[in-house]
Amino acid sequence: MAEMNANSEPDRPNRTRPDALALYKVAYDESVRAIDDQLAELDHVRSRAMQFLAFIGTGTAFLVGTGLNDSQRDGWFYALATVGSAMSVVTLLLVGAILLGVVVHEKKPQEWRWAVRLSAQDLIRWIEPQIHAPDEVDYLKEVALLNDERAEANEVGLGRLRHVYLALLTSGFVQLLIWAALVWARG
Repeated sequence: MAEMNANSEPDRPNRTRPDALALYKVAYDESVRAIDDQLAELDHVRSRAMQFLAFIGTGTAFLVGTGLNDSQRDGWFYALATVGSAMSVVTLLLVGAILLGVVVHEKKPQEWRWAVRLSAQDLIRWIEPQIHAPDEVDYLKEVALLNDERAEANEVGLGRLRHVYLALLTSGFVQLLIWAALVWARG
């Protein structure tokens, strides 16, 4: 990623076309839209995860509350009930991971961060260098390229979050199937 500081220009080739300000504005707008689309997808995944949790919770409560009475409680009953309960915990953990936006990065396994906004402090240092302040064209070009880098970094995290969401759907349905099987066989 290009480093920006008060004493140097960005690490990008200087092939800016000063006569193409309108085109750079389009590039900048598209780079912002790409990050906004990623944020919207993240918010939608979170909303759908909560709706799915409500559905699974309601289904599980119905099956467990109305379907299980004083039935025969043998080894199979306790085995299915244990697996169903474990799947409930897995489902809750997956929803928690989605709500927190937890994405483990390969280079920093203990961190999860979404690159959605540029630092105002870095931008101001780039705008106000001691030598060769950028013009509007250079500025739009640089910010558009930085936004693209952030969008690419976020795409890795979104891909992983999509997998977590798929795991959530799978675990929720398996949870319901286990409780339904328990109610059907032992209820």
